[in-house]
Amino acid sequence: MPTVRVKEMADLAGTTTRAVRHYHALGLLPVPATRGMQRDYGFEHLARLLRIRWLSESGLSLERIAQILDDEAAHPTRPTRSAEPTPPARPTRSADSPAAPLPSRPEDTTLADLRATRTEIDRRIDELLHQRRRIDQLIAKASSGERLSPLPSSLETFYSDLEQRLTSPGAVRILRNKQHAMTLLAGTGLFPTTTIDLALDDFDTAERDVMADLFERFNALKGLDLRDPRTDDLRRGLTADLWGLLERHKQVSHDLLRTLPGGRFSARLWSTYGLLLRVAYPDPLQQAVVRDLLALMAADPTLIDVLDPTVRQEWLHA
Repeated sequence: MPTVRVKEMADLAGTTTRAVRHYHALGLLPVPATRGMQRDYGFEHLARLLRIRWLSESGLSLERIAQILDDEAAHPTRPTRSAEPTPPARPTRSADSPAAPLPSRPEDTTLADLRATRTEIDRRIDELLHQRRRIDQLIAKASSGERLSPLPSSLETFYSDLEQRLTSPGAVRILRNKQHAMTLLAGTGLFPTTTIDLALDDFDTAERDVMADLFERFNALKGLDLRDPRTDDLRRGLTADLWGLLERHKQVSHDLLRTLPGGRFSARLWSTYGLLLRVAYPDPLQQAVVRDLLALMAADPTLIDVLDPTVRQEWLHA
């Protein structure tokens, strides 16, 4: 099973190793098995940590979060459509609160202190307003019986529908790793989900069957010899079919990438998502398929304007 160390997991979730150990002590986060002197954390630990952080930042106490997670484990529910959360917004400085100049007189010092205090108040107001919006979203989800997650309910339902079409445990794990990665990206604000419904509507029943078959074939590559000529045929065939799926939905993919911060797939996003891909799919042959697909995306003229130049060059020469 793909694993990361505690520091890598904490960095991905935007927290510290000390916080991770605190969650262990409270029983919020399961303690993984130890290999040698190190603990190896799987995607399920990363997803759980992200949910804890997301709920905590929404204003819930750790005690209440523990109750929510325990209740969900005892009474799992299927996600339904409802209002979806927005990624955390950075506090902004008030327009009428400019940074104070360096003080040169006692009255300047007083004025600087007052302005700094006003700026801090504005920052705290922004944080409280954002927190209230998050709580309103949690109320809406809880009222409709939804699972509290950074992912919109439509995407949760989409993953659930795909999982029901899979037959092998390995393919299910691959899909869940994909879902965990999206949960992390959504929870940290790296991947906005406000327009995801438009993309999901593009995948009808037939296309979802195709996606399920691709997950099964991707899983079947695990453990095969990368140097075997027969394996190379499987790799090329799967890459071609994955690209065919993307080509059929290239415009909606382009429009979705346009909603990313900065209007394109950034180097910052790739630094996180690239690590997630390596952790989720460590098999050499599966990694080769991922590289092949990224190279095709980087070479496509339709997608050039939504890929950061440094990311595109890395994909082309991976």
